[in-house]
Amino acid sequence: KDDLLPRSFPTVYGATFIKSDHTTGYGNGLIQIREGGAGAFYNMLLAGRGGSGLQNNDCGSEERTSAQPVNGEGEYLYWDPMNFINVVSADDGMSNQFDISGDCTWTSSNQESVMTAPDIQLLPSQWSSVSDLFQIDPRPVAGGNLFGSASTPPSDNFFDSSATYTGAFGTSLWLDQWSYLSVYGLLPSGDVLPTSSTSLSGEITSDMTLSSGTTYYLTGQTFVKAGATLTIEAGTTIKAYRQDAGGKAPTLVIEQNAMIMADGTASAPITFTSVLPESVLPARGTWGGLIILGNAVITGGGTDFIEGLDAGEGVYGGSDDSDDSGTLKYVRVWYGGADIGFDPTNPENSGNEINGITFGGVGSGTTLEHCEVAFNKDDGFEFFGGSVNGKWLSALFVDDDAFDTDEGYIGKLQFIFALVDQDGDHAAEMDSKDDNLRRSFPTVYGATFIKSGHTSGYDNGLIQIREGGGGDFYNMVLSGKAGSGLQNTDCFSETRTSLNRPDDVNHLYWDPNNIISVVSADDSIATPFDIDGTCGWTDDNQASSSVSPDIQLIPDQWTSASDIFQLDPRAIAGGNLFTGASTPPSDGFFDSSAVYKGAFGSGLWLDQWSYLSVYGMLPSGDVLPTSSTSLSGEITADRTLYSGTTYYMTGQVFVKNSATLTIEAGTTIKSYRQDAAGKAPTLVIEQNSMIMAEGTASAPITFTSVLPESVLPARGTWGGLIILGNAPITNSAGLTDSIEGLAANEGIYGGSTSNDNSGSLKYVRVWYGGADIGFDPSNPENSGNEINGITFGGVGSGTTLENCEVAFNKDDGFEFFGGTVNGKWLSSLFVGDDAFDTDEGYAGKLQFIFALVDKDGDHAAEMDSKDDLLPRSFPTVYGATFIKS
Repeated sequence: KDDLLPRSFPTVYGATFIKSDHTTGYGNGLIQIREGGAGAFYNMLLAGRGGSGLQNNDCGSEERTSAQPVNGEGEYLYWDPMNFINVVSADDGMSNQFDISGDCTWTSSNQESVMTAPDIQLLPSQWSSVSDLFQIDPRPVAGGNLFGSASTPPSDNFFDSSATYTGAFGTSLWLDQWSYLSVYGLLPSGDVLPTSSTSLSGEITSDMTLSSGTTYYLTGQTFVKAGATLTIEAGTTIKAYRQDAGGKAPTLVIEQNAMIMADGTASAPITFTSVLPESVLPARGTWGGLIILGNAVITGGGTDFIEGLDAGEGVYGGSDDSDDSGTLKYVRVWYGGADIGFDPTNPENSGNEINGITFGGVGSGTTLEHCEVAFNKDDGFEFFGGSVNGKWLSALFVDDDAFDTDEGYIGKLQFIFALVDQDGDHAAEMDSKDDNLRRSFPTVYGATFIKSGHTSGYDNGLIQIREGGGGDFYNMVLSGKAGSGLQNTDCFSETRTSLNRPDDVNHLYWDPNNIISVVSADDSIATPFDIDGTCGWTDDNQASSSVSPDIQLIPDQWTSASDIFQLDPRAIAGGNLFTGASTPPSDGFFDSSAVYKGAFGSGLWLDQWSYLSVYGMLPSGDVLPTSSTSLSGEITADRTLYSGTTYYMTGQVFVKNSATLTIEAGTTIKSYRQDAAGKAPTLVIEQNSMIMAEGTASAPITFTSVLPESVLPARGTWGGLIILGNAPITNSAGLTDSIEGLAANEGIYGGSTSNDNSGSLKYVRVWYGGADIGFDPSNPENSGNEINGITFGGVGSGTTLENCEVAFNKDDGFEFFGGTVNGKWLSSLFVGDDAFDTDEGYAGKLQFIFALVDKDGDHAAEMDSKDDLLPRSFPTVYGATFIKS
């Protein structure tokens, strides 16, 4: 308040102030001190665009200095000369550190600061609002100038005297997790910290190795130049920022005559991913991608420039179809596809989003095996010309096409897999350049392409071949929801046939044994082919098989990764995928033993390393149901499950008609998360049927998940066990009721036989259950029908229940709806709701019951009745230990 006392006198150590391009306040200082304001300002960092860094006006009698103050405490404005001001005008780009008005004379006119650009991890130079900021990392670069000349804060019990750096941040990102910037994906994860030895940006001109014990950070576009080899050891992770200071998306570019040797393994894959925290992933477009450029032939001959890079960068093409750009084995490229070149007039999409992995004129000397692109904003794998061959390739949930070939690509592809969600377009878009030579001519043996219900590209074919594209396509499996299976448009002189394959490369051959099981998302009408008027086929004979693909598990209802829950793309043993398949040639590349349709036989080559495996959407690789080990549907006669065999619950199983299911001691039953209709596999023992499951302490009977151990424990990975009897229940509507979660007339329980016998459960373990037993597409995560670990509906006292356990169930552990069954030695661990739940007139006896309730659980026991309806719930309990965290 001018010269009124006490004068405002803040003391500041460590501030980072950043301003964008702007339309308001463009002439103002980033800091304004006025009306007699005083204070002491140390370790200040001012950056961005403004009229000035420090604006000082309407001064009083306070001393203003960047030297040692003369006036006493509270009567001076001190601006440390080592403060950083790197502010430029948004109008003319001129730097202006100070704007001092005429009434604000400083001592010896000595207001001072450091003008050098601050070494900040990421400070975008072009942004105007949160919508185009994309990403920032306000910490100083390790060893940079913000550590060089900072003042030491005083040891006064408030200031942290160890913070000897300029700005608000040292190496720690204290905004991590809780800040808006972190929650909405504008900050890297707090454990990300590039150093001079781990940061990748600019040119690599000599051989370099990235070691598996180190995480590397792609902070800018990185070019491996001719003559240099970049070796990446198995197990190495490279995390990329969304942009550099200039707005360009960090991307790794292997130039012509350079090489990449990225040789991972299933247990130690090489991963390119985002610096973002797991809490905001998966997300598309969080960094650029991987570009490999070679000397192989492209349409028209000569060379071209790859899309997205600056002029003069990214030359590809030549005359050497056997050119070798190195090796990619077990390489994962996740969350890429951001604009590789920033366009301030259209910052969200300049048209230069980069593909997950781009091959420009890459030759057949290059090895491409077991690679995956997931959640890319543009295409997954794109081949511009060249002749590189590829096996075991997976493209998941990309925003455009999973596989894209163009410009004379003539490579061979085997075992290629695409999951196209509601945002994606084609599983494969295969173009040429009309009748210009050479014509694109991929040869494909074995592809599985699956598309969900969708909001974009709903009229498009699952494969589109256009603009004169040719090729040979064998053992193809197309399934899901799309406008058609094969869409063929904009044709030229190539022959198109499903009859006799021509001997030249001027044709498109579609094997008539390929399976197209595609229906429209709009009307569920099957449309195998969509052939436009320019594409007459020989004798109009485009042909395919319309049989069911007989795949282990393809959910019918899914839209994105968030609701697919689980799939198993392998062929069912003895099913249609093993009938009528073509034998691949023995040419040194194709695996001629793979005489089945689709990308998978009995082996699950995605196991361990794929996104689907890592995030629990695939069964373990050693899981393989057969006709004799698969459990689904009705069991209407006595059956025994033997201890030497692992069984797989692939759907809901109902033991009916007074049948007895006997399970030998030591037997394991593993369950899938869902069946094709989205229902959770569950074993139901109906009224008047029996289960005889008598394990021992050394050979318990185990119900568990098909998931790999690496993602367990987890709740809700399958349904549960339901036993239904004829004992009394409380029910105002009559003697019986329907158990929760099952369809109407399935799961009847209750009656008048108190000593009813449903069999024996001894040493039975039920782990990781509680998924929705009935799928609700309007609320796929929780329809309210999660099932309990073991549900007893009207089960009588003739049933034996001893030494049983439920662990990690999503809903209750043991639930008793009426009945009189007695239980001893029961353990309920880490369930998502109540460990024990009794209701509807349960009158059994319980002894030795144990519950561990963790932070996610509710009660150790929830014991209800039905008001004053009879019979009233009346359990008798002797001996319980209940513990809660």
